[in-house]
Amino acid sequence: MDPIQAYLETLKQGGKQNHQNLTLIPLLAANGGEPGYLTLEEGLSQGFVIITEISTGGSVPELKLVNKSPDKVLVVDGEELMGAKQNRIVNASFLIAENSEVVIPVSCVEQGRWSYRSAMFSYGEKVMLPSLKMEKQKKMAENRTRR
Repeated sequence: MDPIQAYLETLKQGGKQNHQNLTLIPLLAANGGEPGYLTLEEGLSQGFVIITEISTGGSVPELKLVNKSPDKVLVVDGEELMGAKQNRIVNASFLIAENSEVVIPVSCVEQGRWSYRSAMFSYGEKVMLPSLKMEKQKKMAENRTRR
């Protein structure tokens, strides 16, 4: 049997959830286990994730993310990061390996400020709307073709 088909047959339907003209029916995995990763918000709040400018001078389109957790960390496109020299949003989704350090692409969401408010970033509790994400992706593609 096809492994995808076999997995789909193990899923169970959850209870319907309605809101206005939208109905959601969740699909639940049979094992019901934990996802095996932390969200960015969890990692930051628990002190496992540290996000800073890539250097003291900073770089608008990049930030350094250190994951000190034994778990992976899920970073989702459009999540807001507040602090350091300028508030930013994440430009793509990533599953960051445990105990690792990476540079992530970001975009500015705060015009005019380029001075430290804090050494590290905190979670902004906002996620960019899908329509704005599409506009951002279009502008990023245009910028790449101009180079």
